Formats: sequence, structure tokens, C-alpha cells
Amino acid sequence: MRHLALLLLLGACRTPIATFDAQAAAAESRAEALARRSVERGVSVAQQQAFDAALGASADLVFDLRDPGHAGRARALFAAHCKGCHGAQGEGLDAAVSVPALGGLGFRIGMTMSGGKMGRGIFRRIAKGSGSMAGFDDRLTHEQIWLLVRFIGAL
Repeated sequence: MRHLALLLLLGACRTPIATFDAQAAAAESRAEALARRSVERGVSVAQQQAFDAALGASADLVFDLRDPGHAGRARALFAAHCKGCHGAQGEGLDAAVSVPALGGLGFRIGMTMSGGKMGRGIFRRIAKGSGSMAGFDDRLTHEQIWLLVRFIGAL
């Protein structure tokens, strides 16, 4: 019984989202992300840029956050662009400014039950901004925004 509890405790601490990845410690810029994806897909940067421009809220990209590369990039993007207002774990920082908390069981259920509608709404909010939140469409590729949507859903 003690061994099972210890295994569960250790397993919970070794998820890719929770582990540190030194290579992904710094968030990629938009240009770096476009260059990396163009190499991965074997296309020119201009073709990748056109592909990314065509991606939008309707694309509903899914990333496997158990992949250390995706998890590290997502964590770095969240730390660079979201953590300052939403907190390190998405807990929200200032009720007076009305910065919403992110993630949690209710959030995950909503993401699952909405058939992608909630994810597309979050994509639009990150891309275009809303209220006091600035839009990130000019700083992040659409793939990076979808990666953030998936990361927020896993909080």
C-alpha cells in the first residue's frame, strides 16, 4: 500500500508540464516559431507564414502536452505572456482588476463538453484581446496561440 502511494506521488511529479526543460526555458518569438515550423514541414518561411495566416480559431489545433517539446514550449509561452497577470498556475492575481483564474476542473469539463467551441473562444480572446487584455496576434503565431489554449486547458 505504501509503495502504491509513493508511485502515485512520484508519477504526479513527473508529468511533462511539471518538469523543467532547459531548452524550452525561453519562449520562442513569432519569427523563431515560423522558422522552426518551416524547417519541420519542409517549406519556406513565406509558405509557413501563409499557412499560419490561414490558421485561425476554426482550425482547432490539438497538441499532445505529454510530448516534452510541446510541453516545454507551452510552459515557456505561458511564463512569458500569461504568468504576469494570470499567475504561475493560472490562479489569477488581482481580484480588483478582475484578472480571471484559468484552468481547473470546471474549465477542463467546459473544454471537453463544448465540442471545441470554448477552445475557439479562448483562441479569439488571446489573439484579439478583450477588455484590459491586449491581443497577441501580432506577437504569436496561430500555432503558438493554440499551444497556449491547450496548456491552459491542462492547468
